[in-house]
Amino acid sequence: RIFRPSDCYTDWTVYNGKYYKAFGDGKTYDEARQVCRKAGGRLAAIKDSGTSGFIKTLPSDHKWFVLFGLSDQDTEGEFQWEDGTSLSSSGFSDWYRGEPNGGRRENCVQFWRRRWNDRRCADRLGFTCEAGA
Repeated sequence: RIFRPSDCYTDWTVYNGKYYKAFGDGKTYDEARQVCRKAGGRLAAIKDSGTSGFIKTLPSDHKWFVLFGLSDQDTEGEFQWEDGTSLSSSGFSDWYRGEPNGGRRENCVQFWRRRWNDRRCADRLGFTCEAGA
């Protein structure tokens, strides 16, 4: 039997050729990354306004505090997506006013009040994974 992605991601939601799932159980950034990898994906990359709007509609117990796959853990001030591309290369960002403002203390990114906020990577938050395509 040939398996299609839709066979594997039955409880995920499709948007623009990718599968997405919000997880409500609080995890650190590294723990969330591992959950996504075990599921065959990675933390979600929000590289355009359409994807941003879509992810905000996913059900989550942590609606206001949701991690996704963007951080500046490797080099302070240079945010990179989980796929290795830079934030600047996507041409899209949705920072809350005054963000990012955490310096070396806050290297991961979350939705906060429906906009982006830098946050400590060790904080336990809900998160969103993407898979496919």
